[in-house]
Amino acid sequence: MSNKKKQLEVNSIAQTSNSSQSNSYYMNIEQDSSSDELSSGSLHEDNLQDNENIVNIINQFNNNNNRLLYNLDEVEEIISRQFQDAENLNEPVNIAFEIELDSGLIESTLPESWLNIHNPKDIKKSFHQLINIVLLPLEHGSGYYWEVRKIYLNTRKKEFTGCVTAYLGCAQREDRKWQRPEDQPIKRRSEAHTPIEQYNCIGKIILTIDPQQQQVIVQGTHQQMHVHPQYRKIEFPEAAKLWIQDNIKYNLQNSELYRRLQHHNLINVQIHTKEQTYYWASVFRQYSYIFNSNNQLLSTKEYLER
Repeated sequence: MSNKKKQLEVNSIAQTSNSSQSNSYYMNIEQDSSSDELSSGSLHEDNLQDNENIVNIINQFNNNNNRLLYNLDEVEEIISRQFQDAENLNEPVNIAFEIELDSGLIESTLPESWLNIHNPKDIKKSFHQLINIVLLPLEHGSGYYWEVRKIYLNTRKKEFTGCVTAYLGCAQREDRKWQRPEDQPIKRRSEAHTPIEQYNCIGKIILTIDPQQQQVIVQGTHQQMHVHPQYRKIEFPEAAKLWIQDNIKYNLQNSELYRRLQHHNLINVQIHTKEQTYYWASVFRQYSYIFNSNNQLLSTKEYLER
């Protein structure tokens, strides 16, 4: 068991019953009113965010020796237990932790010269795939759908810092509900069906992504547990996982892994996504490096001796 997972067991990740460890970070969610701004589009042309608060959030996490730091493959378990504990106790969920990203995942989702891209829309489009990959364990663990509401490029003195903030919202939030104008008739039969139930859960997650430091800071809250949607978790085939695990040592690009999985008929491109392939490649790439998670110095020595 890794040190991080031991910490998970000690803390029981039940921040719902003892949230003092996350409050210093979680307070930033409440202070940032932009997290409540909803939009029909996920990408915006001109949303630059010159916000010292983002820098402070990153510094707070980096300077905190007791911060919760996890690999991407551990996030689903963390979120699942957090939401299950909250449901059992009928309490809100408050989360604050950091994800360590694999460098190969960043290289495969962001263009080589992404820091030099001057068009905000192009930068956001590049980050959107990375956000979708991080979304996979968040959705699988919570059992809720989360929508990307806004993406901001963080700037200092009008210069892009390389960090991006994404605001996610629970797909069943009450304020997401679309209201039909009274004078607009029903045009489609599907529109006459009972709408998806909405709740005042105020569910939101903020992702602060810093590719240069290979980290994602996750802060979130879900104030009211409610009926889960008919969640469709598309399982990635075990044969495809085994193929990635066996071939990760050849340092293939993630796009090439996806192409070869198709070639060997190990995945169905109509069902299985690039994001799933990139996720599992990141998982196995990290495990190929972390041989001894309890002793990182020994782990590095074992890796170099391969």
